Amino acid sequence: MALTLRITSTHPLLPAPVSQRLDIAEGQELSAGRLATANLRFAVEDRRISRHHFSLRLNGGRLELVNHSLNGTIVDGMPIDGSVELGEDVSVGLGELIVRIEVSDGPTEKGPAPSAPPPPVATTDGSLDDATLLARPPTGTRPVAPKIRRGDLVGHEVGGYRFEAALSHGALGPRYRAVQTALERTVELQLVPRVLLEGHPGRIERLFRTARMAVRLIHPHAVQIHDCGELSDLDAYYMTTEHVDGVWLDARIAAGPMPMAPAEAIRIAREVGAALAHAHACNIVHRNVAPEHIVLARVSGAAKLSGLGLAKSLDDDTRLTRSGAVMGNLRYSAPEQLTDARSVDARADQYALAAVLYHLLTGRPRLEAKTLAEHLKAAAAQPRTTPPSSFVPSVAASVDRAVIRALAWSAEDRYPSVHAFLEALAGAERATSPDAAMLGRTRATYLAMLPRLPARTGIDWGVHFAPVDEVGGDFYDVFELGDGRLGAMVGDVAGHGLDAAMAVGMAKTSCRIYARTEGSPARALAAANSLVRPQLAQGRFFTCCLGMFDPEGMTFTFARGGHNPVLLHNASRNPSIHWLSPEGCAIGVMPDRAFHQVEHALYLEPGDLLLLFTDGVPEATNAAGEPFELDRLAALVAERDPAEPAGEIVSRIATALGAWCGGAADDDVTLLALRLA
Repeated sequence: MALTLRITSTHPLLPAPVSQRLDIAEGQELSAGRLATANLRFAVEDRRISRHHFSLRLNGGRLELVNHSLNGTIVDGMPIDGSVELGEDVSVGLGELIVRIEVSDGPTEKGPAPSAPPPPVATTDGSLDDATLLARPPTGTRPVAPKIRRGDLVGHEVGGYRFEAALSHGALGPRYRAVQTALERTVELQLVPRVLLEGHPGRIERLFRTARMAVRLIHPHAVQIHDCGELSDLDAYYMTTEHVDGVWLDARIAAGPMPMAPAEAIRIAREVGAALAHAHACNIVHRNVAPEHIVLARVSGAAKLSGLGLAKSLDDDTRLTRSGAVMGNLRYSAPEQLTDARSVDARADQYALAAVLYHLLTGRPRLEAKTLAEHLKAAAAQPRTTPPSSFVPSVAASVDRAVIRALAWSAEDRYPSVHAFLEALAGAERATSPDAAMLGRTRATYLAMLPRLPARTGIDWGVHFAPVDEVGGDFYDVFELGDGRLGAMVGDVAGHGLDAAMAVGMAKTSCRIYARTEGSPARALAAANSLVRPQLAQGRFFTCCLGMFDPEGMTFTFARGGHNPVLLHNASRNPSIHWLSPEGCAIGVMPDRAFHQVEHALYLEPGDLLLLFTDGVPEATNAAGEPFELDRLAALVAERDPAEPAGEIVSRIATALGAWCGGAADDDVTLLALRLA
């Protein structure tokens, strides 16, 4: 079997497209690059074209392109680092060179090939002047694609646009900053050489369809498309968009420093996500959310989304994407888009946005796979996503949860919409403020200060501690009093976050010190109130249940300090559940003269279980807004086996609590259990 390849090359340094015809037989491999011995030689001075850039091979009747260059190869707008099967008509980008490969059954007939002579070497000094470039072809002849070269158009006016600066040259062609002279409006103008589109009306339709869709996307974080059409003088199509003076996100990633500060990364994701949510509301799926399509305004830093070239309208029945087609940037494409881009919905955009955010937070892509085959293999294996905080500890746990859910391998397991993902990020933003690094350090110190439960024969402790933010307002402690007794406390500072955590240190330390010096829970809380009340911020206070356990006398003496009641359970007692709630003021509210505590002494028996807890337990709500309440807590405790360890009891309660509130607690939760064997 053999095929015939018609290859047309365009480059800013070539005066006109260059065509060649090559035959390729089964098992044969053709080399392409700047080498003089290459079967397909690109003789242009472009350092991004490697000496041996890629090869074409016919394998089992399939034409494959194999990349050999560290600079990469772009096939139909997608970067290829390994190999890819080619269709009947594809565009290949390497450096600024655009190569169109058309495949037909062959081979060609013997004799002189109808191809053009080998391309001349074009140098950077230019071979055509601007007058030649802009001249129309003779009447009655088909326009020959002119040399579209960076800089040649600058300073000239064509089709109502004055070209001011060359910006870049990508797979579609050169991009300029221009002025629409009729309106004196600065725009960015993308030229698409006709040679890339001729013979393919579907590609032309996609270009104009993109413009029609974009007209509906008027949003402060979306790059607005102004116009599209044909510039016959340049034998090219064009599209103009608003000009954003800024830097593209892929260039920002490459320039560093990376990773980004979590607050900056989340802000970018939320702004781009807002544009995506608006697109989805217009029934448009972007399908190509990636750093190269996000621009950051230089002055404001605002992020704007562009790159609607692969977007699809859910209202449009036009089938310009073939079934099974793969589209988008591999690093950020959802698994379902890797197998069939035609059938994806808005959840694919959610995945891509989360993948971009993951890269910004960690400095690395979610997957290191380079080829489509490697990505498909990874998607099939569904490896666990490493939380961003594993690479950057200052990333909040709540951000971890939001990003990992949005990156779920199955679209069904992601958020129902980009808007829901953005709401989760908004809830996490408190932890990614400019104080995020301080919060991370405070959290590490905060957790390191959690007490070790003392071991005593016949005494079993269990604890569950879960702050809703990086640091919280709950605290607990179990400590030696120095006279054979043990001190135990559970408390709750009003509020969350860093301010509450700082107050926790003051509250816990003062109660612990005065428990040792005063010898009585009520007197210790009174002394703590006297010390901390003048130092607490306006409106700040804390509750604290402070107890002293005497193993020898089997007594537990405590004062409640405005806290929740203490639960006592023993199946041998009648009744088996007791709620103990002596009167007592919260600390930091009342002046010394009005501060009042009632102390309660409880005689314990073997099999007794004491449970101290914060209000995050009874006040946890389900989706219907119903609180967990004390009765459900009591019922769970009453189910315990007398031999069930205290640690398993609190773990079982925490699991039930998580199920009740759907894993989304809105307050700190602390449980401390003391069980006597």
